[in-house]
Formats: sequence, structure tokens, C-alpha cells
Amino acid sequence: MKKYIALIVVSTLIALSHQVVSAEGLPVSKYLEDPEHKNDILGFYLDAIFKGISLANERSKPPLFCFKESGQESAFSKIDARISRLKKEGHLSAEMTVDSIMMDILIEEYPCR
Repeated sequence: MKKYIALIVVSTLIALSHQVVSAEGLPVSKYLEDPEHKNDILGFYLDAIFKGISLANERSKPPLFCFKESGQESAFSKIDARISRLKKEGHLSAEMTVDSIMMDILIEEYPCR
């Protein structure tokens, strides 16, 4: 079953590679241009990254991050909350990327070490 899911994900990424690549390193300013999150490619990319990190974390001995991906909270909502917090604290910069926000979420909210 896991091999089948991995095959589907890889096939989808290859088919959409020209669009997915543009999601990597996406500046926060560009992310904020779509407040309703209608970009399905970006949503797929973000969910895939969080799920991939979750799978890799499960195999890490000991795990790097202490969380269970429940699927209840979307990647968009996690990122939106973090961006909002960084704005309030005055720590949001023009150079920040969505990838760096995702790592910030993992390091700040789910550290095991």
C-alpha cells in the first residue's frame, strides 16, 4: 500500500513538476497574494511536505519532532497562524519563504531534542 501511495505521489509530482518547482522557495509575500488558498498546486505541495516530514520523522530514531500528523489542521492554517504571529511580533521579513515558515513551525512547536 505504501509503495502504491509513493508511486502516485511521485507520478503526480513529475506530471506537475513545472508548477510544483515554482512552489518551492515561495516568498511569503507571494503566498499572501492568495488569502483564500485557491491554488491547488501549492496546497498539494504544502501537504506533501508536511506528510513527508511526518513519515521521515516516524523512521528517525529518536524522532526529531514530537507530533502526530492528525490531518485535522491543514498546512495552510498552520502557516497562516505562524505568519500572523510573526507579523504581530515584527519578525516577518520580505526574504522569508514558506519553506522557512514550515521549518520554523516544526522547530518551535514540535521539538523532541
